[in-house]
Amino acid sequence: MASPEDAKKILEEISKLPPKERIEALAQFEAKQKKDREEEKKRSEEAEKKQKQDTEALLKKSIDEIASQEEEESKLQKKEEKKENLDEIVGVEKKKEAEQNQQAYQTQQQYAQKLAQAPSYALFREAAGLQQASEDRGYLRPNEVERRDQIAEAMYLKRKSEYNPDERSRAFMNKTEEALERTKSYK
Repeated sequence: MASPEDAKKILEEISKLPPKERIEALAQFEAKQKKDREEEKKRSEEAEKKQKQDTEALLKKSIDEIASQEEEESKLQKKEEKKENLDEIVGVEKKKEAEQNQQAYQTQQQYAQKLAQAPSYALFREAAGLQQASEDRGYLRPNEVERRDQIAEAMYLKRKSEYNPDERSRAFMNKTEEALERTKSYK
């Protein structure tokens, strides 16, 4: 179950979303909270049931059996605690990785939006340069592949926006997309 601080952060993020997405996100958040409460209740009931069964079983066993069993349970409990600690560490690392990925994605999106504002001929020049490099070498370097993808995203954003290009800009946009398409076979 999410801590109150985590829930507050999630709700703050949800409040930043557009209305339709906010409704969906709130519904998902509420469903997750409900599920977490139900799971917590189930675990609690199972723990109570197990404790009752253990108490009844202990009453039936001899003292020697109890001592032997306590040693084994102590070992198992230590193993479970280690496993829980490892699971917690892994969870924290996954959360950090997800946050880093989210930040990188947001940075890429911001850069693509900024790049989409560049003149069409500038994007075309870069795409043509990438096409020439891919044809000369037969491959693109990793930074060139990344740049190609950035330009492609910028072109997508440019077309998706309310930008109404003149005929010359439209021609450059088409040529840019053609040049980018030709570099797709080079990785």
